[in-house]
Amino acid sequence: MNNRKKIIIVGTSHALQCGKEKHHTKEQIEDFKLFVRNLIEKENIKCIAEEMNDTGLSEYEVKNTIPFKIADELSILHRYIDLKEEQLVDLCICRDQIDMYADIIINRSIFQELRDLLTDKLLHPIRERFWLARILNINKWPTLLICGADHGDNMRDLINSIGYGPVLSWHRKCPEEIRKN
Repeated sequence: MNNRKKIIIVGTSHALQCGKEKHHTKEQIEDFKLFVRNLIEKENIKCIAEEMNDTGLSEYEVKNTIPFKIADELSILHRYIDLKEEQLVDLCICRDQIDMYADIIINRSIFQELRDLLTDKLLHPIRERFWLARILNINKWPTLLICGADHGDNMRDLINSIGYGPVLSWHRKCPEEIRKN
C-alpha cells in the first residue's frame, strides 16, 4: 500500500468544529484552529473531509466550519461528507424514524436506551461507511477526516480494515465535558 494514501482522523465536538463561542471559549476555538493548521502542515494534508452537512451548519447557525475556512485560506480541497437529511429519510434512518423504531417498546423507561442502541448500531455504521466511500471517491491524499469524537474508534477500525491506514490512533480535540455536542 502506498503510505501517502492515508487518512488522519480528528474527533471533536461539532460546536467546536463550527467555532461556537456559546459552547466554547475563544481560547479553545483558537487552540482548535492552530491544531488543525499544524496537523495540515505536519501531515502535508491535501484534502479535508468533514462530518457535516447543510442541516448541521444550520443547527449551529454558521455558513461554514473552521476547517472549511482554513482549507479555503490554504487552497486545500474541502468537502462536507455527511449524508443529507433527505438521504437519511430514503434510507429509513433519519432521527424521526429511529425514534419511531424505538417507540414500539411498551416499556417507556427503556425508550432512550433503545434509541441510543439503534443510533449506534444502525445509523452510525451506515453514515461512517458513507463518509469513507466519499473520501475514497475524492481520492486526494493524505486526507484529514474531522468527525464527532464518538466516531473516532469506529472510523479508525474501518479505515484500517480496508488498508488505508495504518491509523494507529486518532486525535481527540475537544474538552471532555462537551464531547457529545
